[in-house]
Amino acid sequence: MLALLNKRVLLFFFLVLFLPAQSVVNASNIRALLFEAQQGGSYVPADVTELEKAESLFLSIFRGDDMQLLKTEWSAVGFDLLEIRENETNYIVVQEKAGRKEGRGFYLFRGNTNSISVLQAPHSFKDLRTGEIAFDLIVQSDYAAAAWNTVPRRYLVNNETVNADLAHLQYTFIIAFTRAFAQHFVQGNVLQIHGYAQSKRTTAEGKQSEFIISSGTALPTNTLIETTQCLKQKVSDNTKVYPQEVKELGGTANTIGAALRELGHKGFMHIEISREVRERLLKETNLQNNFDYCLPN
Repeated sequence: MLALLNKRVLLFFFLVLFLPAQSVVNASNIRALLFEAQQGGSYVPADVTELEKAESLFLSIFRGDDMQLLKTEWSAVGFDLLEIRENETNYIVVQEKAGRKEGRGFYLFRGNTNSISVLQAPHSFKDLRTGEIAFDLIVQSDYAAAAWNTVPRRYLVNNETVNADLAHLQYTFIIAFTRAFAQHFVQGNVLQIHGYAQSKRTTAEGKQSEFIISSGTALPTNTLIETTQCLKQKVSDNTKVYPQEVKELGGTANTIGAALRELGHKGFMHIEISREVRERLLKETNLQNNFDYCLPN
């Protein structure tokens, strides 16, 4: 018991000292759960039967089905479902049981929302600050849900590379989450947040850009074009739409976007943000508010 208490005390002080104060104030308990979910863990490929069950359970959450029954059913798949109230808002957390930590992701649902958009940060380790940006958006605005990866997209075990890239693997729990979203929000939006280094871009347009926005295809949707125009006006005039204005980072190999298209859903938006702007989004309230304003909700 003492060891557990000490661990919680250390976690609290980590949050206070090293995370943005705004996040601690707005959703400290949930942020702590996400932080803990992303510590340790080893990726285990998903079982197809469990994925099918998870898709059904995610859909039940979106529909607002009985939570007590869902807690039992999620437990059978290796997850805990938690109901949390913070800052006068009800949330539902779906996270792996403490003894599993198999890189299945962390999922947060917001209660009493009229939003038809969800956020995803599938590369929150490698694409620095994207997980924090997604977290700030859902707790400070009105998005229906958000999803994060819980192990790095690639890491070494015995000098062998483990591929845990949730944006490029075919059978994952985040795809089950996405498929459930698509069934419930036929006209909704999956807003997937990524990060890039301008110095590593291979084109002049890429090096000059601060945002690269894509639908994962060669044909941008009307919603994507509207979002890009808004970002240019309110956030950065160096926002580029793929492939009309920039020819790289189009998210065309993204399996989550492909899963949506297989269902005939056109709501995928792949949002690449330069490092400098990611840092600014977490420090400058007006910039973050304008970014939030431009995203479809």
